[in-house]
Amino acid sequence: MHLSRRLIYVGILCLIAVAFWWINRPAPVEVNLHTVTSGSVESTIANTRTGTIMACRRSHIAPIISGRVEQLHVKKGDQVEAGQALLSLWSDDLAAQLRLTHSQANAAKAKADEVCVIAELAQRDAERIKTLQRKGLSSEESYDQAQNNAIAREASCRAANASVEVAKAQRQVAEAALQRSSLNAPFDGIIAEVHAELGEVLAPLSTENAMGGSIDIIEKGCLYISAPIDEIDAPAIQPGMQAKITLDAFPDQTFSGTVRRIAPYILDLEKQARTVEVEVEFSDPKIEQQMLPGYSTDVEVVLKRRTDTLWIPNTALLRGNNVWLYVEGKLEKRQLEIGLSNWQTSEVISGLSEGEQVILPSGNIELEDGMSVQPTAKAD
Repeated sequence: MHLSRRLIYVGILCLIAVAFWWINRPAPVEVNLHTVTSGSVESTIANTRTGTIMACRRSHIAPIISGRVEQLHVKKGDQVEAGQALLSLWSDDLAAQLRLTHSQANAAKAKADEVCVIAELAQRDAERIKTLQRKGLSSEESYDQAQNNAIAREASCRAANASVEVAKAQRQVAEAALQRSSLNAPFDGIIAEVHAELGEVLAPLSTENAMGGSIDIIEKGCLYISAPIDEIDAPAIQPGMQAKITLDAFPDQTFSGTVRRIAPYILDLEKQARTVEVEVEFSDPKIEQQMLPGYSTDVEVVLKRRTDTLWIPNTALLRGNNVWLYVEGKLEKRQLEIGLSNWQTSEVISGLSEGEQVILPSGNIELEDGMSVQPTAKAD
């Protein structure tokens, strides 16, 4: 009888202990889950520093002689064609010099015509005297004098024609000098900047005066992306590879592109981060028309792509390619074999099956094997 009461008391105490533990037990930790599915996974290489959209051709041009701006034909934003005049320097002296050389060339030509006509007449006279000599109507001495005169006149004709060529060359020099006073567009483009004002005296561009008196012209309709890639990754990239392009100016969009060139040299702007310049062009010309030179960009070059393969977010991966698996409210650590990977996702070769759920660790919560967890409302 006493034993039965003791057993009852012990049972009641156990029930009370269990109830107390149940009431005060720790609540399951909330975790974010990702359901393993099949999809596409890419192995990519990204630029190490921000890339930039560049114009295929962009030039800072200026007159190659000094002078005062007489006419300014363009302003920022104007579209120009190759050969179009952009600005003109004061050139009255050069124009006068050109007119002088024209006159000199005309005078030299007239003089040459005169001398050559005289030479022709002298040659005819020599031939006439030779005919008379054959008939015995003229002396040999008269023929010699006429022949020598014809030879001298012919030499004067050649000298006069040479003077004409010299005058033509001087005229071409004067024309070139006058052309140097006009700055023309080297290609079709858009005027980005004009560093000149009417009446301002300009000096030719130099290393000390890189922006003095220049006009910045950008080729229209041709853009590419210059992206620095770490020297270690560069050998894996080849022209023709596909690339994904993102821009701060279009934060919710990703554009497709193609690698067009890999620079054959290393940039060592930063001694600890040597890079190779990779050029990428937009695949869609219509997209290219929306872009502006100077936009900052990020580029991911696609090295390999696999479709219909299992993948998980990289945030789920732990050291040693382990993951936390969600199994009936408990945690279970599992090691995986990983294939292709990029900044966001990794291919799962083995260790998981489609439909299983892995934990996406967040915050400073320490997870342990066998820990009770529950999915958050936003679990996928």
